[in-house]
Amino acid sequence: MAGCSEETKKAAAETTKATTETVSSAAEDVKTSAHKAVEAAKEKAAAMSDVVAKKASEAKEAAANAVESAKEVVAPKTESAEHAGSSAIDGKALFGKCAACHGKDGKQKALGKSNVIAGQSADEVVKKLEAYKVGTRNVTGMGMTMKAQVSGLNDAQIKAVAGYISTL
Repeated sequence: MAGCSEETKKAAAETTKATTETVSSAAEDVKTSAHKAVEAAKEKAAAMSDVVAKKASEAKEAAANAVESAKEVVAPKTESAEHAGSSAIDGKALFGKCAACHGKDGKQKALGKSNVIAGQSADEVVKKLEAYKVGTRNVTGMGMTMKAQVSGLNDAQIKAVAGYISTL
């Protein structure tokens, strides 16, 4: 500062020092306020996270209860429909083509070779018919003949005809 008096230089230095202290103090205040704001935001975020987790848990529980309720409503109807479907299939009518070889009462040896089928349990007949259908059973050389007879039957029809045979 050429041409300035010592007094002017001293005043300028004091002003600079005071301004620096004021700016430093203001910066420290801003830093403290920012830190407090960040901490408050973290606390609020943590609280909101807890609320969201609780609501998600409640929603999950409500959904599970709704699924269970739906199962209770649907299950009896499904069982009823399955029962109605199998009872609607006439095992006696399906036995008509069996009677040609096994006799109308199931007590005839088919083609003089097979065992009598009357009196067998429904489960036993189902297992045998399913084995014939897939070609894994061949008793007295009748495997291919029986496979041809049962290949067109679905599971419900096999159960229905087996149920009828079990009553003979």
